[in-house]
Amino acid sequence: MMAKKQWIVVIDDSKSFLSVVKAQLNHLGYEHVFATTSPRMALDAISRTPDRFTAVLTDLDMPSIDGMEVVRQLGQMGFRGGFGIISGVNPRIAGLACEIARLYNLPNLGYLGKPVHLPELRHLMNRMQLTAMDALNTAKPLSKDEFLDVVSHNAITPYYQPKIDLRTHSVVGVEVLARIVHPTSTTVIEPGRFISVATRHGMLDLLTMQLIEKAVTDYAALRALFGNAVKIGLNISPSQLEDLSFPEWLRVMLQDNTISSEAIVLEVTEDYSLKTRNQLETLNRLGLKGYHLSLDDYGSGYTNLQQLRQLPFNEIKIDRSLINEIEKDHFSQLVVKSLVELTGEIDAVLVAEGVERQEELNYLKRLSESILVQGFLMCPPKSLPELAQWYQGWQATMASA
Repeated sequence: MMAKKQWIVVIDDSKSFLSVVKAQLNHLGYEHVFATTSPRMALDAISRTPDRFTAVLTDLDMPSIDGMEVVRQLGQMGFRGGFGIISGVNPRIAGLACEIARLYNLPNLGYLGKPVHLPELRHLMNRMQLTAMDALNTAKPLSKDEFLDVVSHNAITPYYQPKIDLRTHSVVGVEVLARIVHPTSTTVIEPGRFISVATRHGMLDLLTMQLIEKAVTDYAALRALFGNAVKIGLNISPSQLEDLSFPEWLRVMLQDNTISSEAIVLEVTEDYSLKTRNQLETLNRLGLKGYHLSLDDYGSGYTNLQQLRQLPFNEIKIDRSLINEIEKDHFSQLVVKSLVELTGEIDAVLVAEGVERQEELNYLKRLSESILVQGFLMCPPKSLPELAQWYQGWQATMASA
């Protein structure tokens, strides 16, 4: 096995536990493991040479400096390596610690309970490798002028991620996601470099409208690829719901491309509370016009059961935070089981986002085959030509399964 050169810090108050984890990491190819019972020693070493260390794995319940202080100090020093928790504490306490780490911008690798099993540790370290690659590939955000240049060159480009029916393995819909493909460059620019600048400078609607214009133009090709019943999911912002003229703009756009409103799923993120009169009026008008309304990222934001009861959503998308390692997360299982029952009662579609592991997919299949699935395990977001190539391989794989 090729040795991995990264330094990994493991903090725990049990010397015997440290010996076990260090041996497991060595087995996985990580030769450089700094295992210590002293959080202070570990934090001092990291503060002196932060670039030397690729990940910190820590217990939470320790006598001198506990894991919460480790989180805070790593966040305050700007540590950008991966951060994971290995602890025997209540999983919900560990989950909240992971969320606090996220608020400190620590790349979250997840949580492992004790005792640690090698396959679980391998999965966590694989996530570390992906996190390190993402950090390496992340460039600085576009400036306002750079983003305006992108828009002026009509470079906002739709990428598509399929929603798959577990019963038939067919693609029943695609979510439209924004990328930048500039005519003067072969590099595809990911949303992390431009969504924040578009939001900060009030240009998110401009981005979304350019994206929608291109996506509806692609609809004929998507229907030829996946069948006439395929739906396209368009993300809309709270500011667009605030605009009472948005439904008419969308109607004209679809009419010009001979697309029925029933072919469109409008995805509204749960990150923002829908409460103004204009937002609620626009949402209701879109429902009246026959659009499918989807509550995106359920479990990450403001929506409560009362809003689900009052607002006319006919699709709920479960946030990836509830899908990640759901096969062993009892709380996530309870939430998703309740959503299966709820969507069955109100005749709504349930979509699981962010499916990245076979174990997650297997659990969802056992729970309910009525759930639609979307995620990198099946297909990452792709351009239209790449999506067509993927679908050929997907059909061949499903035919031989």
